[in-house]
Amino acid sequence: MTLAQRAHIVAVGRQGPRSREVPLAGDVYAAKNMILFCGEHHLIVDRNPRIYSVEVLAKYKADHEARLAPTELRMPPPALETDPVDLSLLPVSALPDTVWKATSLFRTGAEVGEHLPRPRREQVLPFALIKGDVWAFHDLADPRGPIKEAVDPNSTEKLDVAELLASDDANVYVWLLNAALRGRCSDAGCATTAATTTPTITVTRRAEASETARSAERLFDSVDDVAVDAVTEQRPWSGPG
Repeated sequence: MTLAQRAHIVAVGRQGPRSREVPLAGDVYAAKNMILFCGEHHLIVDRNPRIYSVEVLAKYKADHEARLAPTELRMPPPALETDPVDLSLLPVSALPDTVWKATSLFRTGAEVGEHLPRPRREQVLPFALIKGDVWAFHDLADPRGPIKEAVDPNSTEKLDVAELLASDDANVYVWLLNAALRGRCSDAGCATTAATTTPTITVTRRAEASETARSAERLFDSVDDVAVDAVTEQRPWSGPG
């Protein structure tokens, strides 16, 4: 058998515990002002009104009633809402393993850009013009390639990325990758400017990942704030310096 003593959160008499407080329901005899205690804790609560204030006892009562309330009477959890979020975050599952280099037919990057076709669908055309040479991921010796009208195809050099990353021209690879990323971000509506931070690159590691990809990741980690641009909406970039 469980025995309980009826108690008042705000006492009835003027000398009672918490009697100077305003009753929660405006009436000391209202159910909202009533609470049940065992004989032992009834005395502890009434002898320590500063610890067991009106607010504390009301919270005790509300929590206890919530635990014992039937499930069908409990408030349902709030409905979840779905909001669209725009992120400048693109997954990278593979990296180019070849870079092409050829003599430019033009002096400036603007002139090279004028002779490039408009990118098709998700295509990007990154290039760098450095000391009279055009560097790109596209085969510059291909007579059907997008950069064919800007270079001398007979001067084309095919460069292995693993060797390029070990040379003094390693940063060219980083510039081309950033230019490609900027172009893709522009198409997706999340383009960056010189005043903003370069989008985060997430590389998906696979068991068969090449040493080229791992070397490129290490190179990205070692380069800070690389200034790059891309052929986006026919705006060329002429490389560093």
